[in-house]
Amino acid sequence: MPDLNEMVPDSFVNEVKDSGELWGLQFEDEWVVCDSQDDDTTDVMPLWSSEKAARLLCCDEWQEYVPAAIPLDEFFDEWVNDLHADNVLIGVNWDENLSGIELDAMSFAQSLADFS
Repeated sequence: MPDLNEMVPDSFVNEVKDSGELWGLQFEDEWVVCDSQDDDTTDVMPLWSSEKAARLLCCDEWQEYVPAAIPLDEFFDEWVNDLHADNVLIGVNWDENLSGIELDAMSFAQSLADFS
């Protein structure tokens, strides 16, 4: 397996570490989860390093969704184990074409925790 720190861009990790937040898309109590680029039986939760990047995807089928901050400590404490148990991957800073890196939640969390 490639080095996780090579898979998650330094700019993403630096921005998340500096702000203390990840960004997802939320509508009421619902978060955006979609099919993996590689396997339509696998779910992916796209997360972004900034509100601005997340907002770019608030269109078409996600037009009712808004960027919502997830504090990094809350992500580690409350989200990682649930996402991992549900086999949900993390989409890292996906672009408007829903294209980008996909990582297991534990691998993603490890890349954030290990980065220095």
